[in-house]
Amino acid sequence: MESSTKKIGKGLVKASIVVLVLAVLAYVVSINWLIPFLSGTDVTSGGSNTWGWTTGLWAYKNYFAFAIIGEYGKTYYANTCNMEAVTLVTMTVASVVLLVTLAIVVGKNKGKVVSNIIVGILATFLAGYAYATAAYGVGIKMITDRGRFACSLITALAVAAAALNLVAMIVKLIDAIVPNIVKDAGYATKDDVKEAVEEKPVEEKKEEPVEEKKEEPVKEEPAPVEEKKEEPVVAPAPVAEEPAVPGYAKNNRRKASFETKVKKSEEDLRHKYYDLRDYIRSYGIGDRISIPGHTFSAHRERYAFITITGKHIKVNLALDPKTLEGGTVPFTVNESKKFEDLPVTIKIRSDLSYRRALKLVDDVMAAKGVQKPEGK
Repeated sequence: MESSTKKIGKGLVKASIVVLVLAVLAYVVSINWLIPFLSGTDVTSGGSNTWGWTTGLWAYKNYFAFAIIGEYGKTYYANTCNMEAVTLVTMTVASVVLLVTLAIVVGKNKGKVVSNIIVGILATFLAGYAYATAAYGVGIKMITDRGRFACSLITALAVAAAALNLVAMIVKLIDAIVPNIVKDAGYATKDDVKEAVEEKPVEEKKEEPVEEKKEEPVKEEPAPVEEKKEEPVVAPAPVAEEPAVPGYAKNNRRKASFETKVKKSEEDLRHKYYDLRDYIRSYGIGDRISIPGHTFSAHRERYAFITITGKHIKVNLALDPKTLEGGTVPFTVNESKKFEDLPVTIKIRSDLSYRRALKLVDDVMAAKGVQKPEGK
């Protein structure tokens, strides 16, 4: 099931696209109101000619020339209202920079941002274009009331689309980063609880066969006795098993977490785990403790996974089982799907098996290209 933040992000993206489409439709309709002539008369003094989007595009280009390059004389309006030109260009550039920055961060966290980039850039430049068209027309007194209304409506819709798109990007960023922060803090996620439940299958209760009652012979009496009808013995209906609750066994007792198992284990076993943990950490890779066990990984790839089962330590390693065939190290191949990347399993019960585990850890790091720290 999708998380609530992911649903909100998708809804915001759809809303921004709808608002941007409305802005484009308003632009198409207003072409009849803003005839693209490059010259005309002052509409405030009774003139009938208007100017439109062609000149607005030319004016928007000169805003950038004035604000960035500092060229004067490009347009009359830019010379008289230079701060407005600088403000418009600054807001446009800042919006694009913020959009690109969010796209890079979300993209690195496996987020899809192609639609966000397209919507954000189109909405940003459409808002600036419509605003420059209206501002320049008002400045030279060559825009009608209908044209000014069309420009204002398009600017408002484009700004709303850009804002919704930026909020959708931030929601995507939160949905991509927060689960990793929770894992790094050592808290259990839904996937960890699911792994803990799947680690040990719950034994099904066997139904005991119901013994049929033996018929007792009826004693003959002088008087005729009516024969009793035999009532069929009905076996009790099987009791429906209650669904397993994540983290709980059938006796409603919560399963022990990995840290609890470590604390309750024997001293020798506990210290072997601590020494093995510190040895793997000395390679400088990341680690995370969850309910099922202790994971060591780097670059989003698991190298080792340690758990405690009974009175021994079980270590799952990212090694090819074929490389250990014919050797002296006893191991088993883990065929579970959740351990496809950690197929080799070794159990630590003694000092010898502990030293063998250290050697296999070195083999994993060498295969992954991680250099062994000096002095270890």
